[in-house]
Amino acid sequence: MAPYHRWAARYRSGAAVPHDPAGRLAVYPSLACVRLIGLGIGLVVTAATDAIVGNTPVDEAGEAGGIQGTAIQLGGLLGTAVCGSILGAKVAGVLLGDLLASGVPPVTADRLVHATAVVSQGLAPTSGSDSRVLADAITRGSHAAFMNGLHLTMLVAGVVALVGAAMGPFIRRGSGVTAGPEGPIF
Repeated sequence: MAPYHRWAARYRSGAAVPHDPAGRLAVYPSLACVRLIGLGIGLVVTAATDAIVGNTPVDEAGEAGGIQGTAIQLGGLLGTAVCGSILGAKVAGVLLGDLLASGVPPVTADRLVHATAVVSQGLAPTSGSDSRVLADAITRGSHAAFMNGLHLTMLVAGVVALVGAAMGPFIRRGSGVTAGPEGPIF
C-alpha cells in the first residue's frame, strides 16, 4: 500500500488525530468554514455581477458578463496557485523542525525533508518499514508542518478578502444610466 493510502486509512481510523480517538471532530469546524465560504461567495458574485453588468450599456451587457465570468475563473485559478505556493513554501521551511520536534531521528528527518510535496497535500510520508512509533512521529511532524502552512495560507487569503471587502463600498453606479418611461436608457 502506498504511504499516502496508509496515512489516509490511519486518519480515518483516528490514529492521525492525537486528541480525537474517533477521528470525527476534526471535520466539523471545516464544514462550518466551507458553509461560510459558500455564503460569502454567493453574496460577492451577485454583487459583482450587478456592479459590472449594471454599469455597462445594454448592447454590451453580454460581453461584460463574459468578461466577468472569465475574471472569476482566472481569479480562482490564480488564487489557488498562489495559496498552494504559500502553503508549499511554508511547509518546506518548517518540515525539518516539526519532524525533529515530533521525535523523528535526525537522519530520518533529513531524508524526509524532500517529501514536502506529499506533506503539502496533508499526507505523511511513512513507509511500511517504519515502526509504529516512528510512523506516529512522522505523522505528527507532517501534520504540524501542514497546519503551519495552512494557517499562513488562510491568514494571507483572509487579508486579501478583507481588502477586497473594504474596497466594495467604493464601487459606484455608472453615470451613463438614466431612467426613462421605458426603463434605463444608456
